[in-house]
Amino acid sequence: SAIWDAKTGKQVVNLQQPVVWGYAAFSPDGKSFAAGIDPVSDKVGIWNSEDGKLIKTIGTSPGHSDDIEFSPDGNRILVSSRGTLTYAPLTSHLLDVSRGTEIAPLGGHRSDTRSGTFSHDGRLVATVSVDGTARLWDGITGRFILSLGAESSGLKYSDANVALADQDTNAAFNPSDQFLATASVDGGIRIWDVECGSLFAMIRGHEKLVEHLEFSPTDNLLLTASHDGTARLWDVDGVMTTTLRHQEPPTFVAFSPDGTHVVTGGQNRVGHIWNVASGSEVAQLESQGGQLQDASYSPDGRYIATGSRGGTITMWDADTGRQTNQMKGHTAAVIHVQFSPKGNTVISTSADGTARLWNTSTGSQLAVLKSDGRMGKSLFSPDAQLVLTSVNDNTARIWKADGREFISLIGHENRVTAAAFSSDGRLVVTGSLDGTAKIWSLPDGRPILTLRGHAGPLTGVAFSQDKQFIVTASRDQTARIWRVKDGMEQVTLEGHDAALSSAAFSPNGMYVVTTSAADHTVRLWDTASGREIAELTGKRGSSIGYPLPTSAVFDSDGTRIAIVSGEKHGRIIRVLLSPSDLIAYAGSVVPRSLTPCERKRFFLPVDEEGTGNCMD
Repeated sequence: SAIWDAKTGKQVVNLQQPVVWGYAAFSPDGKSFAAGIDPVSDKVGIWNSEDGKLIKTIGTSPGHSDDIEFSPDGNRILVSSRGTLTYAPLTSHLLDVSRGTEIAPLGGHRSDTRSGTFSHDGRLVATVSVDGTARLWDGITGRFILSLGAESSGLKYSDANVALADQDTNAAFNPSDQFLATASVDGGIRIWDVECGSLFAMIRGHEKLVEHLEFSPTDNLLLTASHDGTARLWDVDGVMTTTLRHQEPPTFVAFSPDGTHVVTGGQNRVGHIWNVASGSEVAQLESQGGQLQDASYSPDGRYIATGSRGGTITMWDADTGRQTNQMKGHTAAVIHVQFSPKGNTVISTSADGTARLWNTSTGSQLAVLKSDGRMGKSLFSPDAQLVLTSVNDNTARIWKADGREFISLIGHENRVTAAAFSSDGRLVVTGSLDGTAKIWSLPDGRPILTLRGHAGPLTGVAFSQDKQFIVTASRDQTARIWRVKDGMEQVTLEGHDAALSSAAFSPNGMYVVTTSAADHTVRLWDTASGREIAELTGKRGSSIGYPLPTSAVFDSDGTRIAIVSGEKHGRIIRVLLSPSDLIAYAGSVVPRSLTPCERKRFFLPVDEEGTGNCMD
């Protein structure tokens, strides 16, 4: 073994104690390097770079090094092993350079491992399984911190069908250590949000094992090299996504009409107003009526209405967060609030079985809509003359704005779970636990069509803005798009792993966004083809076995999606609607022509069917 001059290719030093296995790595100052000495005695050696003399050896637990890396300050060494199955009981190790001792073994993986890496500040270590999940450790003490994803059990490198000598994968932190990129045997690349411990993005495009990935030193461009013979450049940057960090997981989110701000809240008494562009918090709404349940902006964006578990509705100044009014009358939690299109009235729906209309200027109660059962969300018609409610007696009801019941929509065989007006107010669609959706005409309340095809109860319904299509969400793990004029099913959106919670069209109708509280994901789909474009957030594969509050809403022009998904942060995802939008953005990030794969990364269609499925 020897040290060579990188410029001349000449041997500089011949090592007195040869390196017999594994990899070698220089210390940050280049004055020494480390490598494995003997797989039998399980030792790592440290040599002087100038004369090749062995300085010291450090013993490890049983195993041998497949990779060696110094911490950024040079005080510690990470020894990574192939891992727990193929060569059991091998594991990774954190070593103290000055003391010449092992700090801690880094074990616990249930599948083969190969790569490990320090964060740029040395505070974290990540060890990675072949399925792309990872375990985070304290980079100084070796203490286990958390798992990124639910690791599969029993996966081996041989599953990738790659020669043993070529099974060399790695992981990489981005420059700010906010994200960790990992590769897996299936060719997928996972981007993990380190602080939140959640999956930020799943990138697919390579057809075989990704052997190397690396972030650029100055931004979030990710370079990947694969056994499919390609190297690719991906954009994983904060311009496309704004993160809104909370102390408690938010349960609701709403955009301001101009799309410049969002309000979030839930889990406590405090609501938060955020600047969309910067992700900075601009005001807090401190409720005195108990935990906040929902919020809505007025049409002019000047006010926010919130509903609380204590049954109160509060009006706030959207710029300052100052309380301007409070309405009381409900005897149970308020589950939904909505302004009328003119902003002079607010409707609130409560678990007490009533919906109430309020004057936004005076706070006085205008009307009470009563039912014998529990109501779902109450919605204004586009002209604010009617109110639509769903009731657990298998009906939906249309009310006059003065509180008088106008029409009952009777025909479902089980509880109505969702309902919506068309954009012109002339049609209503309802969804039911009976597995069907029905289209009704107004003002006569006549049933027009029944939409059949789902294998389970419906959980959400929505019209497209142009009134041509309806999307339905179901517990059968699918959403479906239907043509309004004849009730024909157009496409089925398949990909969720559990029951769906909601589905909605983008304002221009190009996309559908679906949510699932059960599988903890939000997904974006192409309306025309039914192709899944992206899994925008979520904890798919998480060990959490209970539903998490999950919702997603488009802003008014459809260029952003705000998401809450049961984690201690919300996200705002930017969506590019046209090739000109893409060119303007991409020209500032990647100064070259974009591949079909990268076009899909920005949620735009491509000419080649099936080419470049960047996010899955």
